[in-house]
Amino acid sequence: MARRLSPRNADLIQVALKKLYEQNDYDLIWQQSTTQQPSAQAKSFLAALPDATQSQALNAQKYGLAALETQYQQTFPTDTAAYDSARIGKMMPLDLQLSAAALAYSTDLLRGRTKPGGMWDMQYRQDTLLAQALHEAITTNKIADFLRRNTPQYAAYQGLQNLWKDYAPRYDSLPKTEKAQADLVRLNMERYRWLPDLQALGNRYVWVNIPEFMMQVVDKQDTVNSIVVVVGEPKNATPVVANKKMHNVIFSPVWNIPVDIAYEEMEYILKNPAVLIVADVDVWVSGKKVDPRDVDWASVNKRTVKMRQRPKATNSMGRVKFPFDNNYGVYIHDTPNQHDFGMKTRATSHGCVRVKEPAALAAQLLKGSQWSNEGMKKAMYSGKQQYANLPQHVSVNFYYFTAWADAQGKLRTGKDVYGYDRRQLKALKEATI
Repeated sequence: MARRLSPRNADLIQVALKKLYEQNDYDLIWQQSTTQQPSAQAKSFLAALPDATQSQALNAQKYGLAALETQYQQTFPTDTAAYDSARIGKMMPLDLQLSAAALAYSTDLLRGRTKPGGMWDMQYRQDTLLAQALHEAITTNKIADFLRRNTPQYAAYQGLQNLWKDYAPRYDSLPKTEKAQADLVRLNMERYRWLPDLQALGNRYVWVNIPEFMMQVVDKQDTVNSIVVVVGEPKNATPVVANKKMHNVIFSPVWNIPVDIAYEEMEYILKNPAVLIVADVDVWVSGKKVDPRDVDWASVNKRTVKMRQRPKATNSMGRVKFPFDNNYGVYIHDTPNQHDFGMKTRATSHGCVRVKEPAALAAQLLKGSQWSNEGMKKAMYSGKQQYANLPQHVSVNFYYFTAWADAQGKLRTGKDVYGYDRRQLKALKEATI
């Protein structure tokens, strides 16, 4: 049954279900074998399960709500304490179904019902003590707290929840446009379930919402700055990453030009190799530094060519680079190209995130270090690459929300710049609706 209840998390649920009854000596958990009565938590869970549909944008029927209610009524038709020889045979199947439903629902809250796929590098929340936590919740009459702990704790998730609560009672009768809005809210609630716990991000973190083209800098749960950014163009999409660590800032950075970007620029170099000199780019061929004007660019083996742009005003990294741990080779950086910051759709980079206010970002990330504003400014214009270690690592998050609630609780949407909505919503509907 658990496999039908939650396809993505089926294996995890099966393991937790087995562990749950092993640690209880295979006895009833939701009911009393001596009195043949259900615990208060069986009723509490059945009362709470409709909330999956009403508040969490999941589907209570996927967890067997109707079947559970029928099975419960058949097992306890009058809730009397009178001994019933037929009842004992119904109690264990009911107990197992209650446990499977509770584990499936809580796991979907914890990790999501689907997976994003593609360039999404997530750190999914996972409770290795799920069976123990559920058992304790049942025995201590705290099933509501158990479900609440598994729900994403991000304030913005709660904003989406409030929007969904308005759609849910009317969902089947919504006009097409409004139903599409409701589905978008549902999808973005699911995206929050793919994130790590809020507490795992630490006191200071950077949050880029790709469809919004904005960055938030958060310090002790307060947003201390909102900064305009440019993200990757669709053919060079910025990857979605969560909770990646940044350890330092680089002032006056050099730029080791990636091979794929260098290849794209070859047509300009063929026309005029001197463009590399103007752009302060050093060139090596087979490990030997050369004058770009002496290279036969039409026939040179491109794999032997390496290029590095010096820390000058023309440097594509600008005055500051913000590297962080990730598997995609992307980072945050300044840029001499300020024009794109004024565009409405700011998806023009090769995948990295360009930031409009690099000096302000550097100051906020280096807060608490020995770097003064004057020292940072001097380093930015020194023409010599310098590393500045952060006083504590900072969590970097490039995420993808196409719907959120504003400060007034109204629905706001961003541009589905990489076309993730349709594919992910299709998967979610197949798993949920």
